[in-house]
Amino acid sequence: MVSGRFLRTGRKAVTAGIALLAAVWAPSSPAVGLAAESGPALAGFLRGTSVNVYAGHERILAARADALEQHR
Repeated sequence: MVSGRFLRTGRKAVTAGIALLAAVWAPSSPAVGLAAESGPALAGFLRGTSVNVYAGHERILAARADALEQHR
């Protein structure tokens, strides 16, 4: 999980091949663009069971489907 400074952290995450970044606040527009172009899923406003997904929706949905399948 990252703070509001996603852009610098996001660049490092893309280089490292990290699949998901999450923040407690909303990411900036450049950060969303970086995530959308480069591949990692980007989520923000993490509160309890609530989350907003800004990029990589398909990656999160696939992970959720996999998790549900494992519990069956």
